[in-house]
Amino acid sequence: MPRRQKSAWGVFCWSEGYAETTGLEDNCVNWALMGSSFHWADSKLAVKEFHRILVPGGFFTAIWNPRDIESSELHQRIEEAVYSEVPTMKRVSSGKTISTEEMREKLLSGGYFKDILFIEAPHVETMTKERYMNTWKSVNDIQVQAGKEGFQRILEKIAKIISEFDEIEVPYLSRSWTVQSCKS
Repeated sequence: MPRRQKSAWGVFCWSEGYAETTGLEDNCVNWALMGSSFHWADSKLAVKEFHRILVPGGFFTAIWNPRDIESSELHQRIEEAVYSEVPTMKRVSSGKTISTEEMREKLLSGGYFKDILFIEAPHVETMTKERYMNTWKSVNDIQVQAGKEGFQRILEKIAKIISEFDEIEVPYLSRSWTVQSCKS
């Protein structure tokens, strides 16, 4: 059952669904967005579904907000700690590794969308230790590959590395791909 929520921007309706089967009506949204998750979806089915739910001329954006590890000595140390626990780690959720050519193929190949726009921008987010650790607790691909005990050891290593800081400056390199529906 959809749940309605008021905000300063109007009324939002929250409902359960998936990229491939949103459960939304045809032509009901102006803009659809997937944040740090498009890589988990079956892109062919998801693109078709987004086209179905968008109004004519509507937009879809896939956005990722990966840490910019190379720009920070602290984050390089943390990354080394992760790989010391799981040397064969294959990062899945990083939007940093996907290319515009790959996204062009995924977003434009079905003929549902046109005019791909790629935007990349660096920024820094300052976080409390608690917030920073909570971001790590949500990293699914590491949890799966490290296992429960290995992931706990990784979190302990990260907590030790950041123990000397009151706040952590986290560099990001946000990347997005936006396309417009060909629906008329």
